[in-house]
Amino acid sequence: MLKISDILKKNRKKKDNNSDSFGENKAAGKDSDKSSEIKKNSKSVKQQDQVLSQKKKKESPAVLPAATRKFKNLNNQEAGHVYKEAISLVEQVDTLSSQNWESFYESAKKIIDRFINILENDEDSLLRLFFYDYSSLKGYLYQHSVNVCILSLFLSQHLKYSKDQLQQMGLIALLHDVGLVKYDDLISLNKRFGQDEYAEVKKHPINGRNILEKVNENIPVEILEAICQEHERLDGSGYPHALEGKAISEKARLIGLIDSYESMMHARPYRDKFKSEDVIKFFTQQKVRFEYKFLKALIDLVGVFPVLTPVKLNTREMGVVIRQNYQMPLKPVIKITHSAQGQKIDSPKAIDLAVNYSIYVQECFISTKTKDEKKSE
Repeated sequence: MLKISDILKKNRKKKDNNSDSFGENKAAGKDSDKSSEIKKNSKSVKQQDQVLSQKKKKESPAVLPAATRKFKNLNNQEAGHVYKEAISLVEQVDTLSSQNWESFYESAKKIIDRFINILENDEDSLLRLFFYDYSSLKGYLYQHSVNVCILSLFLSQHLKYSKDQLQQMGLIALLHDVGLVKYDDLISLNKRFGQDEYAEVKKHPINGRNILEKVNENIPVEILEAICQEHERLDGSGYPHALEGKAISEKARLIGLIDSYESMMHARPYRDKFKSEDVIKFFTQQKVRFEYKFLKALIDLVGVFPVLTPVKLNTREMGVVIRQNYQMPLKPVIKITHSAQGQKIDSPKAIDLAVNYSIYVQECFISTKTKDEKKSE
C-alpha cells in the first residue's frame, strides 16, 4: 500500500539531471527508476489518515467524501464535443500565420471558455477524457496539448486564478508545443533519440516563441515567456537557458509540471505509459525541480490513483477508480467489477474509501482498454 508518507517525504536521493519531462528524456536510455516495493500495512494507513485529517482541519475547509457531494450532468456529451474541437484546432498550429491568427485566437478563447464551464459543473467528464489513451501515437502531440490545457485549467481553477488568468493559461497550454510540431516525424519514431537528435529537439521552446512572435507582434509577453520556459526547472536542470527558481515564470512552472505528468501518464512511440503511483513517486523524488504548491494541488485533486485506474483492494476485490476525494489522494471511489474470487460482477457496486477506512488500494495497474471500451463501462 502506498502511504501518504511515501508521497510527501523529502527527497534524499541524488537528483538525476538526465531524467525530465519531454518524454522523460528519450536520450537518457532508461525510464525513471521504479519505486521500491510498497509496504502493505493497514495500521500505518489508518495512522496516516488521522494525521491527514488533523492537517486538513488546520489548512483547509472540510472535504466531503465523494458519496455525499453532488455532481452535475455526469457523462456530459458536451465534453466530448469540445475535446474533439480542441484537437482539430491545435492541429492547425503548424499553419499559423499573421493572416489566420485572429481566427485561431477567437476559436481558442471559445474552447477555453467551454472547458472552464465544464470543469466548473462536470469536471469528471473532462478528466476522464484526459486519461484516455491517445487515439493514435502518430501525431499524439495535438491530443497531448489539449490534455495539458484541461489539467492546467483544472488546477488553476482550484488555485483561484482569475478568469483572465485562466484564459491565458489555457492558451499557453494549447500552444506550448507549437515549436515541436516541425519535429513530429522524429518524435513519432519507435526509438529513442540520439544525442544530436535530442539536442535539436531541445530547441523547440525557443522555436515556439519565435514562431508566435512572427505570427503576431501583440501576443502578450507572458505567453511567449511561458512557452519558452516550460522546460526550465527550479533547480536549474532544465532547458533551454537553465533558469532557476523565480526566474521562471509562474505559468511556465505550472505548465511544465502538467506537461511532464501528462506525458508519463500516456504512452509514447518508444515506451509504454507508467503506473500512476510510479508517476507520483517520480515527481516527489524530483520535487526540487517542481513548484511545491502545484505538485501538492496535483496530488490533492487528481490523486495517486486517477479516474479510470484499474485497482485491486486489500479485500481482493478488483475495480476501477471513478471519482476522487479531494485532499485524500489514497482514498478514491472505486467501482467494484470483480469479486474476491475473481468473478465478474453483474451489478457493479461503488465503494468510497473515504468512508471505509479498513479498505485500501493494494495495487494499481495500467489500463490497456480503448476509449470505446471505457465508454461502455
